[in-house]
Amino acid sequence: MKLKRCYIENFGGLHQYEVFFQDGITMIEEANGFGKTTLAEFIRAMFYGLPKNTGSFEKQFRKKYKPWQGGNYGGNLIFEENGKEYKIERSFGATQKSDKLSIYEVKTGKKTTDYTEEIGLELFGLDSDSFARSTYLPQVHEAMNLSTDNIRAKLGNLVDDTNDINNFEDAIKHLKDSRSYFQAYRGNKGLCHDLSTKISELQLEIDECKTLRTTLENKKENLLQQEQAKAEKQEALKQIKEQINQVNAIELKKNVTKQYQEKTALVQASKQAVKQVEGKYSNGIPTTQELKDIEPLFDRMIALDSKEAQTKPNDDDKQTVEEGKVIFKEYIPTTEDFVQQKRHALDYVKIKTTLEQTKLSTSEEEALQELQAFFQKGSVDEMFFTARQNEIKEIQNCETKKDLQHLSKEETLSYQNLQVFFASGVPSEESIQENLAKTRKIQDLNDEKVNLVSEQVESIQHTPQSTKQSSTPIICLFVGVLLLVVGIVFFIMNSITTGAIGLVVGILSIVIGLYLKTQQTQASTTNNQTNEMSIETRNKITQNQKMIDQLDREVLAFVSRYITDNRSHIDKLHDISNKRTSYVTLQAKEEAQKQEIEKLTQQIQQLSINLQEKLSTFFTDIDTYDHALEMLKEKDTTYRQLKEKKVEQEKDRTTYKNQLNTLYRELTRFLFPFYGSIEEKDFSNYIDELEMKRNAYIKAKKNLEEIEKQQQEIQTDKKICENTFAAFIGKYQLDLDIRHREAFQILMNQIAQYLGEKKNLIIFTKDLETFYSENSDLLTKEVKQVDVSLEELQAKEQELNIELEQMQTRILSARQEAHGMERKVDELPAKEDQLQQLKEEREEGLHRKDILDQTQMFLEEAKESLSDQYLGSIKTQFMYYLEKLSGVSNEKISMTTDFQVKVERFGESRNLAYFSMGQSDLVMLCMRFALVDAMFEDSKPFIILDDPFVNLDDENTARALKLLEEIGKERQILYLVCNRSRAIDWN
Repeated sequence: MKLKRCYIENFGGLHQYEVFFQDGITMIEEANGFGKTTLAEFIRAMFYGLPKNTGSFEKQFRKKYKPWQGGNYGGNLIFEENGKEYKIERSFGATQKSDKLSIYEVKTGKKTTDYTEEIGLELFGLDSDSFARSTYLPQVHEAMNLSTDNIRAKLGNLVDDTNDINNFEDAIKHLKDSRSYFQAYRGNKGLCHDLSTKISELQLEIDECKTLRTTLENKKENLLQQEQAKAEKQEALKQIKEQINQVNAIELKKNVTKQYQEKTALVQASKQAVKQVEGKYSNGIPTTQELKDIEPLFDRMIALDSKEAQTKPNDDDKQTVEEGKVIFKEYIPTTEDFVQQKRHALDYVKIKTTLEQTKLSTSEEEALQELQAFFQKGSVDEMFFTARQNEIKEIQNCETKKDLQHLSKEETLSYQNLQVFFASGVPSEESIQENLAKTRKIQDLNDEKVNLVSEQVESIQHTPQSTKQSSTPIICLFVGVLLLVVGIVFFIMNSITTGAIGLVVGILSIVIGLYLKTQQTQASTTNNQTNEMSIETRNKITQNQKMIDQLDREVLAFVSRYITDNRSHIDKLHDISNKRTSYVTLQAKEEAQKQEIEKLTQQIQQLSINLQEKLSTFFTDIDTYDHALEMLKEKDTTYRQLKEKKVEQEKDRTTYKNQLNTLYRELTRFLFPFYGSIEEKDFSNYIDELEMKRNAYIKAKKNLEEIEKQQQEIQTDKKICENTFAAFIGKYQLDLDIRHREAFQILMNQIAQYLGEKKNLIIFTKDLETFYSENSDLLTKEVKQVDVSLEELQAKEQELNIELEQMQTRILSARQEAHGMERKVDELPAKEDQLQQLKEEREEGLHRKDILDQTQMFLEEAKESLSDQYLGSIKTQFMYYLEKLSGVSNEKISMTTDFQVKVERFGESRNLAYFSMGQSDLVMLCMRFALVDAMFEDSKPFIILDDPFVNLDDENTARALKLLEEIGKERQILYLVCNRSRAIDWN
């Protein structure tokens, strides 16, 4: 495949950057920081995308190459594969899910189905990591491990299917994971260890269950004894409770008798208090409702006296009313009148201000005068501008046509090449046709010569017939080759004996076949089939040959003036004829273009003269016709606008003056009854002042009317209060005054106390009757005395309750413990079955672990066997490149199946870490080139070299550049370099 072009919109520090790739080496020589490594990573990202941001910053490609300047993150790349050109477009986001990929076929512009999102894997047979370890040499390429499962699979021709079956590393990983599931390689982990732990724990549980059987029987016997002791304690407690009840009955009678006596005393005291209060009020006792009705009259009377003292007319209000009667003697304006007149005053000010502003500004007036003077030179209209714009447009069209009157870049290059081709003179078409006729004559003479020879051969009468050749030699040769192939196959399969037999028999069959074929050839040559030709035929053939030679020299003399390659004369003549036709056509086209240019030049000159004449009336110095016409049009527009504006303003001023006169008459009419003559500028002040006086007059008048009304209401309320109070004290013959509240409060307290005592008498009497009815038996019943005190009996009862509670706790605990033991003992058969199952599972797991270990061992052996098949060819190519780069041919090198290289020094193999950076880079370069050759025997993918010779000395760098040029003849190489000393000198 080949890279054709890449375009980077934004990637790292690169922005709108484009590269066209050459067939051989494309070298990009730029300073540090330009973005060469970024360009290389962009190419890899086009084929493989960007991975997730993981690990160190160097591995976080998505974050590392996020555009520094912002914008669309991505670009496109065009490549050629199998004769087709494809275009990859990728844009990258913050995550892989937000990435976008499109692949087009360049010729059709349509999306292709030839490749999917795995385009890198499909093209190279490598994943992104393997690509970076083979065809892409990044700038940081110290002795990294070049072996990946993908690279080994490709070397073993296993990349036709990318499933995990063909992936050694994945297969081994799966085996190790499966093996670790059963038993870990280190530590006590895995299914088998877990099963062993469970078996040990379960065995301990089974032993514990067997021990519990004996303990359970003893526990049940002890529980029966505790139940008997508990029953005895419960009987003793019952007797104590009966004695406590008897003592409580004696004490209860004492308490009930005492309570009955106290309740009787309360009833007698309440009766006495009620009789005392009723004796004081001979005309009856006022009710609670009557007292509640009379009590507010005291507060009401005080409030009315206070309100009467405060309710007096205000002197300011009186004066305001007197002044208002004088001002508003004719009429009082309404609120609507003031609103309307205020609007008139405001409109008057606005219109007057607008009238003063309705005129051109000083700058506009000056501009109008200047434009009037400017257009005195001549007038313009729309037709004038249209005519001039058409003339300018015609000049531009002529200039455009004039610019187009030249050969294209391809035609110019072709015409120059044809001029060189016909440097010795352009042949006429007749001379070309004449030489074509000579070539046809040569062909006819050759055909005649062949016919003469054929006729002579057929005329021979006694030509011996060739002996029929046997097919035996061919069969022997075929069998021999087949046996050789079979023998080699058996050797590869390690079947040495069978392979050796196949090789020996195959070689013998080939030798026999060759011997028989040689005998047939010798027998065939003994039959002489060439008889002597006649003299006449030989002379005719000789004459034809001379004429052919003469014509050939003449044609050669003609075509050699133009073409000297090895093609036939007729091909050369056709080529010359085609080139002559192209030359004559281009020559005629160039001449026609010159004539057209001259015609257009004259037309442009005529139009320019006319424009100059029209525009010079207004401008003495014309920069460009477009600019001059635009300035003239702008001045004309401004001039017209200013004139129209001035006319409109004069109309508006007349309207504003009429409106001012109308408003003035209306305002003076309204204010005259109150002020007489007024000044024009004070309309708003007069109206505001008049409105304020009117409002004050109305408010003061209303205040005086309100105070008079309130005084009348106060006198009416006071009369009602006095009449109500007099009726109350007259009913009960009481000595009270409405303005002395203390005596009435004493009356209220006495009556409240009387009512309380009367209510208590009812309650106490009912309570006494209820108490007696509930306790009459106990009051009259005789109770037997007990010698033991209540405290002693309660102490004994508490002691027995505590003992019973402790016994109950012990019994419950013993029952729960016995129940738990029974449950565990019942689980014994199930645990024994579970133990047997766990042992069987452990044995099965150990067996599977052993199988996985053996499978892994076989797979590792197969992996090593597969690696040995391609390691030899890689090492051969590696030694070839090492000799080219270092100049040393006898270096002792060893190589592992993981492509780890060791160099022998002083009888000991050492890895690359023991050598300098330059030597290490030299070895790794050779390893990379050898690896690419081995992986891509048929296809020739491109190689990206990101300054790989940075650690090489001058001599090794020179050899490396020479090798690079040699590789570039067969492969496409992108060579990125920052130092001139490592650049390729194309000269």
